[in-house]
Amino acid sequence: MNRTEFIGASEVAALLDAHPFKKPIDIFNEKMGLTPDKKPGKAAALGNCIELGLIDYFCQEFLKCTYEKDSYQRHIRHGHAGSTLDCCVTNGSYKRRKFVIAPMDIKTIGLNGSLPYHAHYGKGGSDQIPLHVYYQLQLQCHLLAITDNVEIADGFIGLLDLQGRGTNLYRVPYKEHVGTMLLDRIEDFWSKYIETATPPPEAPEEEILF
Repeated sequence: MNRTEFIGASEVAALLDAHPFKKPIDIFNEKMGLTPDKKPGKAAALGNCIELGLIDYFCQEFLKCTYEKDSYQRHIRHGHAGSTLDCCVTNGSYKRRKFVIAPMDIKTIGLNGSLPYHAHYGKGGSDQIPLHVYYQLQLQCHLLAITDNVEIADGFIGLLDLQGRGTNLYRVPYKEHVGTMLLDRIEDFWSKYIETATPPPEAPEEEILF
């Protein structure tokens, strides 16, 4: 998987100046091969080690359903947008709402202390998640709907908070118009800046998409 060939779901918020760590110029530099490859930090490496166990836990304890085994770490692409899915849950229900298939992304926070955006996670069971995570999940839902031609009702975030909140599941309704706009933003960024090797403005106007 060559990440210089696409913009990932976890990166798309940077194009809207809504990412806590990245700006559009960072995405440009990475796709142009101007940024040295970095190994995952200790927190990310530990999170990856326990990810599969957390997927099993959230599916069994919260959703009461199974996940597609071959969907773990599955990479999906459409145009210059892409994402690696943690898993897809299927053939179940959540609060009496049936769904055919839904992506679930696992987040682990608190391994390196608390960060400002951690406070943007609301009560478990709600759809209150940080804006950059919201954009990531909407794009994952949209890419999955396009590539597999399946009905998507919701996306899920399974959160392990080591700062005191424990485990919580967040359900975010999939909004097709948001996914479409994110996909359009990626293609617009790619054609304007990556294909022309032109650095983007440092401070784009933030646009909230709901």
